[in-house]
Amino acid sequence: MSNPDGYFGSLGGEKRSSEYNALSYVVTSILAGRAHVGLVQVVAVTPGTPYSLGTVDVQPMINQLDADGQSVPHGIINNVPWFTLQAGNSAVQLQPVVGDRGLCVFCDRDISSVKASRQISNPGSLRQDDMADGLYLGGFLNDDPTQWLIMNDVGIVLHSPTKVRLEAPLVEIEAPTITVTATTGMSITTPTLTVNGDQHTTGTITADTDVIGGGKHLKTHTHSGVQPGGGTSGPPV
Repeated sequence: MSNPDGYFGSLGGEKRSSEYNALSYVVTSILAGRAHVGLVQVVAVTPGTPYSLGTVDVQPMINQLDADGQSVPHGIINNVPWFTLQAGNSAVQLQPVVGDRGLCVFCDRDISSVKASRQISNPGSLRQDDMADGLYLGGFLNDDPTQWLIMNDVGIVLHSPTKVRLEAPLVEIEAPTITVTATTGMSITTPTLTVNGDQHTTGTITADTDVIGGGKHLKTHTHSGVQPGGGTSGPPV
């Protein structure tokens, strides 16, 4: 492709002024075709089965330029696995959404066979440093979040505008002091509730069936020493 400055493609006259410059141009052209890392934007998400890995389709955010300096957007890169922080069977997973911006790293060999088998494999082809072999890391230059987990010197904050759910056969909370503040209400559903320690309430305690203290039923107990007149009864029987 020629332009008014007399270039042919990106090969300017100075590149042909010596063997070194010509060789330098060839090497630079080869390296320019190698993909290593780049900023991308998510354009589609394909989730895996629940709690397993999926893939994203991403659009490189830095356009290509032709020999005349005209912008040429890169094509969409499909089937890119996203990053999950995982060790053994434990993982912290954030599923990407369309519009996310993040980093994509491109492996130096064809990883298609490893993506298919998840085992040590030979490269799927002879291609090298190609955008087809990308892995999406995510989490760069995005908008402010609405839910988060923050860890710093002040402490740990887990914030959600909707719901936080814990699932486990056993949940233990241990601290010298625990404060629970529920501005609307609090509901506990359990067959039994055991509190080991003294209790104090500033409000009313209401029982739909009965209250038992020291083996005495509040609803059905009787009193001894009952006599007509203005005297008081004895303790519950």
